[in-house]
Amino acid sequence: MVFLATPHRGSDHAAVLNNILRASVAHNFRAYIANLDRTSEMLALLNDSFRHYAQDLSLYSFYESRETNLLVLPAIIVPQDSAVMGYPGEHSAALIADHRHVCKFETPSDPNYITIRDALQTINDSIMRRCNLRPNLFQNWPSC
Repeated sequence: MVFLATPHRGSDHAAVLNNILRASVAHNFRAYIANLDRTSEMLALLNDSFRHYAQDLSLYSFYESRETNLLVLPAIIVPQDSAVMGYPGEHSAALIADHRHVCKFETPSDPNYITIRDALQTINDSIMRRCNLRPNLFQNWPSC
């Protein structure tokens, strides 16, 4: 499972986002954004439930390393301490991007693209080894 700047422990900027949306003509207040606040009980329950499944997963958590230009002031939207869960075996790394660009790549030679591609390749290789398959035998896909 790959997470890109996912606010597992929330963001200090959830309220700012709702204020920006509220002030915007094209957008409205979004009640669900409150669940992204660091004090959200819903987010805490979700993370507590997820930890019971995480031990069986390959986890890659990437976090932003550049500030996002907000209307008020630039800021890291999802800091490392929220983007990384800290589970045993979890792989984590910074992407050279702000929150808006952690999933946007200029070219296949973009360092962030290469980092994500390599993580996905490692996950794929692990699945293939676990299932004892060769890449050209997908027609006989066993249950793994």
